[in-house]
Amino acid sequence: MYYGLLLSFLTLLFSFANDYCGFGYCVSFYLHQAFVIEKTLKNDTIHYWLKDSLLYKQDTLKFALTYLYTDTLSNLVPRTDTLALAAKKIIEKNNKPDPKKKRKEKDSEEPEPEVISFLNINAQVAPSMDVYDYINLTFDEPLQSYDFAAVHVQQKVDTLWKDIPFDYEQDSVRLRTFRVYGDWEPEKEYKFQTDSLAFIGIYGLHTNKMEKSFRVKSLNDYGAIFFNVAEVVTPAFVELLNERDNVLRKAEVIDGKADFPFLTPGKYCARLIEDTNGNGIWDTGNYEEQRQPEKVHYYNQLLELKVMFELEQDWNIKTVELNKQKPDELKKQKPDEDKKKRNTQTRNNR
Repeated sequence: MYYGLLLSFLTLLFSFANDYCGFGYCVSFYLHQAFVIEKTLKNDTIHYWLKDSLLYKQDTLKFALTYLYTDTLSNLVPRTDTLALAAKKIIEKNNKPDPKKKRKEKDSEEPEPEVISFLNINAQVAPSMDVYDYINLTFDEPLQSYDFAAVHVQQKVDTLWKDIPFDYEQDSVRLRTFRVYGDWEPEKEYKFQTDSLAFIGIYGLHTNKMEKSFRVKSLNDYGAIFFNVAEVVTPAFVELLNERDNVLRKAEVIDGKADFPFLTPGKYCARLIEDTNGNGIWDTGNYEEQRQPEKVHYYNQLLELKVMFELEQDWNIKTVELNKQKPDELKKQKPDEDKKKRNTQTRNNR
């Protein structure tokens, strides 16, 4: 486990997913009122955002942390550490007056206007938007409040800009992230705008006005892949992959079908996960519960999709043996490379 304090938040990093972690004892602050807690999806990183400046400006924060620890018999057992984290040097450095600024103020008859600090908002708005895409908003700190009445999405109709309805949601895991959804029409122009004070962070800063423009792609820019899946008896979903085995899209198998519309031209692979517990993710096994990992099946061909083409593929997950399904393009060790490696070893052993 790694821990560190940086001014207003505390981060705990674990080497594995950790469901057993908490502050069992607290010295310098009240536990339930002190934090905004933010976790990663795998629960291996936990951020504790300190809400009160009287806390994070203290010389030292003392608390007790209970977590799972590997003992000498390699068993995970609860362990409690009492920690004292100091951020004094960082605070002093940040509060230290700037000598250049002081000289400039002496030379100038009029004092410099006060610089207003705003809460930073990272708005991921692609200039060329996919028809299925959304606007992603990420803030530097958790929010104290927000008002989506101060957020506007406009569509250009002839020469006029008209407000259109939209939906939004906060990420259930990454609390500082919001998504904005609209019914984007192909080849139309849009504006995304926020008024000042639309979002206020827990440390009192608010966002400034912002405007982003984008245009939605044409339907002629896309192709589609449709899978007709057979021999699936459990809930399942299909993940569409690129040649580097990265997941691009996911679709639930419904009535034996998994559809991927609005795809850009390129090469694709796919894998199917037997989602036996129906939670929408691949689950590892559990030795103590004698539970096997959920099965993963690969479509055994690389698919090349061209613009404005639709590929309909029949996929029986039992036609090819499970250990032979993965396409060579996705294997880190290609067959030719494996053969070359064996030949080299044979020559070296002579």
